[in-house]
This record gives sequence, C-alpha cells and structure tokens, in this order.
Amino acid sequence: DNLARYIVDKIEDLKIEHKASEVSKFLTISLGYLCFIPDNNTNIEKVMIDADEYLYKTKESGRNGVSGVIN
Repeated sequence: DNLARYIVDKIEDLKIEHKASEVSKFLTISLGYLCFIPDNNTNIEKVMIDADEYLYKTKESGRNGVSGVIN
C-alpha cells in the first residue's frame, strides 16, 4: 500500500494542469492493485477483474487514492 500511495502522491506533486476536470485543477490518479506471487494456475483475466474492482472501490471512496490487497 505504501508504494501505491507514493505513486499517487508523486503524480499529484507534478501539478500537471487538468483543465477539463471538475474535481481538481491538477491531474490525479486512483489505483487498484493486487500483490501476490503468481503460479501456473493464476488466471490473469481474474487478476485484472479483481484489480479493476479495487480501482472502482477507490474511486467510490473519493478518488486520488489507493485500494488493494497484498497476499
């Protein structure tokens, strides 16, 4: 979670202007992540679906944040 938060903060710190946004005048990002050691049975499509669910969880809680799981 620390690395993901670091990435989000560093992008915000760049102060890239975002004229089209009604939320922030600067570019921000939200991250959804899964951190695990894959094996031969890892279903990549399921990983992408799960990460996407975490991304939308982040956006629902206010954007410019992170959520995920470390296994």
